[in-house]
Amino acid sequence: MENKDKDSLEAAIIKKINTTMIGSISDVEEFFDFLWTGTPTENKAQFKKIFQELRQSILDRGNHQIRKLKTDLNNFDVKSKVYTYQFKVKD
Repeated sequence: MENKDKDSLEAAIIKKINTTMIGSISDVEEFFDFLWTGTPTENKAQFKKIFQELRQSILDRGNHQIRKLKTDLNNFDVKSKVYTYQFKVKD
């Protein structure tokens, strides 16, 4: 049961990290999209290349943190509190 709880926690945390990474990339693209769509042709490729490098850097950093998280979680015993019941027996 503890492995299932740990796996659930790991999946939830990884999803949040991925959402943060992808959301950040999306925000950068939304705010700076005009640089590679609305600028003179000579600059479009350069700005797009810079964005791709930034995007890759964000993903690499996030994936590195996910790998570290998985290692760190192995040092803990995880037990879910969601479905814990305790019954008291009277004599």
